[in-house]
Amino acid sequence: MISPLQFRKATPADAPFLARHVLEALHWEMFGLPLTDEKQKAWRELTEVCRLPDTLYSYAFSTIALLNGEAAGMVVAYDGGGYEAMRRNTFSRITVFDAREMATMPDETKRGEFYIDSLSVEPTCRGKGVGRGLLLNAVEQAKVCALPAVLLVDDDNRQARRLYASVGFEEEGEVRAFGQQFLRMVHATDASAKVDNK
Repeated sequence: MISPLQFRKATPADAPFLARHVLEALHWEMFGLPLTDEKQKAWRELTEVCRLPDTLYSYAFSTIALLNGEAAGMVVAYDGGGYEAMRRNTFSRITVFDAREMATMPDETKRGEFYIDSLSVEPTCRGKGVGRGLLLNAVEQAKVCALPAVLLVDDDNRQARRLYASVGFEEEGEVRAFGQQFLRMVHATDASAKVDNK
């Protein structure tokens, strides 16, 4: 018998699933059909990015949640030490994002952090603990790396902020990325592990 919630590492074959969910996390609303031409193009481009081992949204940094054996959501999380190189490799391959905005956007993470980049759950699986499970899985990965877990959340997304706070994240300033304002949150139990990289 399959347990309700399980996790597995993603593979290159998961790239379309990962890409759709990354775009959903970036507010592209990828689960409403039919998809516009722009959304289909974004999905194709991100799918190719997700297939590569050295991009921000790579399968290599992704975990998929399985609910009763079916893919229910995903999280992309990685050591922030390689962020700058991966960022260049990622955004040079994506034409649907504003190149000028991408070039001037501040870094989302840095060396000494474990960055939870993207988390998204299938619409039919929301409210069933999948998001919490993926978040806790990423926090455990951060602990294995002996790095503090860090993430960004929409300033006005109260539900997500409550979820993150409930598992130990605390607000720590603001970051502007992808044309909008985000709150930066750090896992509280890892506060003493923070590294000053100024």
